[in-house]
Amino acid sequence: MKVNLAESAGFCFGVKRALRLAADTAARGGRVFMFGELVHNEHVLRDIERQGITRIRRLSRGRGPRTLLISAHGAPDSILQAARRLGYSIVDATCPMVKHIHRIAVDMEGQGRNVVVIGDRNHDEVRGIVGQLKNGAIVIDRPEQ
Repeated sequence: MKVNLAESAGFCFGVKRALRLAADTAARGGRVFMFGELVHNEHVLRDIERQGITRIRRLSRGRGPRTLLISAHGAPDSILQAARRLGYSIVDATCPMVKHIHRIAVDMEGQGRNVVVIGDRNHDEVRGIVGQLKNGAIVIDRPEQ
């Protein structure tokens, strides 16, 4: 058996950027929350939580300054709007390539096209894409579809 080792390994630039934003935000102090999982890696998530960032799945009312960190996968626009209404300041760690997909989807919808997303409808990235659109999207997540 021949084993080939990759010349490099690690996170893509979007995840590296999100992790840097998380560390910088935590270092500033204050109450910091991340909406869902910043990245899909339990070891990294534990490290982020050790820095003082709390993982949440729902937004809530609260007192005093709070920061919400948006994951590298992005989030529906409704989450950002709700967070602002509830008094969170936002640190958007969405990967720039994911943001580019958001812009494409919004542009296509604006041209009157139906947007089709192929992927797991429960994945944060798919939810984020669909959540940018006024009319939603067709999500295909099973081969028989």
